[in-house]
Amino acid sequence: MADWMRRCAELTSPLYERMKQTVLSSKVVQTDDTPVPVLDPQLPRTRSGRIWTYVGDTRHPYTVYDYTPSRSRDGPGEFLKSFHGFLQADASSGYDQIYQDRERDVTEVACWAPARRNFYEAQSQI
Repeated sequence: MADWMRRCAELTSPLYERMKQTVLSSKVVQTDDTPVPVLDPQLPRTRSGRIWTYVGDTRHPYTVYDYTPSRSRDGPGEFLKSFHGFLQADASSGYDQIYQDRERDVTEVACWAPARRNFYEAQSQI
């Protein structure tokens, strides 16, 4: 089955690259990561990998996924290397280098979900 999946990935690779370039042409990109369990024959248990989601704006309406073996900033840094615009993401320090690099011209747009979650949880304390 793994060989079958590899062949499917090879066949769809041009479509993925086109979708990726379209998302990176957006004025605004939203991104987040989700941990996924990964089998590792070197370990007695699974380890955590990451699936990163990149969502384009209304003129570039694609959602593209990217896998990395860790939550390192290298994943988004590499994926977004040609992106210029507004990046909406959580407050992960992994994005800081992207925002601080003036040549990249990426503006941070904070995600309100963590703040909203705190207000929601505070309601139950009243």
